[in-house]
Amino acid sequence: GLHITFATTHLGLPKEGIVNFFLNNQEEIINIHLSDYKNNTFGAHLPLGKGLLPIKMFLQSLKDRQYNGLLTLEINGDFEKLWHSIQMVKAHCNVLDADVI
Repeated sequence: GLHITFATTHLGLPKEGIVNFFLNNQEEIINIHLSDYKNNTFGAHLPLGKGLLPIKMFLQSLKDRQYNGLLTLEINGDFEKLWHSIQMVKAHCNVLDADVI
C-alpha cells in the first residue's frame, strides 16, 4: 500500500533517467516534485529548462500516460522563474489555467 513521491532533482540523471523511472513506476507514483537539475551542489531545484534533465520529454511522457496525480513545482527562484516553469508545464501537458493551483 505504499506509494511514491517522485522528485526529479533527487534522481538527478541528465539523460532519460527521469522518464524511465516514471514509465517503470507510474502505477505507484502519486506526486511528482518537478524541477530541473545540473551536476553540482547548487544545481538542484532549478526552473524547468535551466538544467540538464529532459524536461520536455518527461512532460510529454506525463501527457502520453495521462498522469493525473499531483504535480508540485519545486523551484528555487523568484516568481518570474516559477511562472516560466508553470508556462512550460501548461504548454507541454495541455493544462488549463483552471488546473493550475
